[in-house]
Amino acid sequence: MFIISVPATVTLTLNGQGYLSGRLSFVKGETLVAICHASGGCPPVEITWMMNNRSTELTTHDVSSIETPNANDETFGVTSTLILEMKEEAIGTISCVVSHSCHFPDQKSIAHYVIVGFTTWKFRMQNIYIPISLTFFVIVQCGLLVLMKRNRGD
Repeated sequence: MFIISVPATVTLTLNGQGYLSGRLSFVKGETLVAICHASGGCPPVEITWMMNNRSTELTTHDVSSIETPNANDETFGVTSTLILEMKEEAIGTISCVVSHSCHFPDQKSIAHYVIVGFTTWKFRMQNIYIPISLTFFVIVQCGLLVLMKRNRGD
């Protein structure tokens, strides 16, 4: 009996919209729902979520996976869902890594996206969304200006 190995096609969906790769902006406190679907693979593929090139930061309660056989042929579809609350430490690169465990050991399909965090400031009853990295930069700069002013004795 011959086993025909077929690589899977990867689709990445974030909050209901399809993406291959790119930059996404989220406000701190929002929930990100990422779905990685690999279809047409034989044998079934393994999907791993990585954050900043490390898989250890994502716990198992954040991720769920479903494997379904395709009725038309002998391939499989695997869907993995990641639910992540956006915090400052969630900023970075989140990757969906699809690998064939035995027949394609060197072949991996990777879809990744960069999470850009925003914080919300209220000004005159309106929300202003500012990148967290810019917020940190402004706070540091203001702190330096205060220190410089104190050192001058003004």
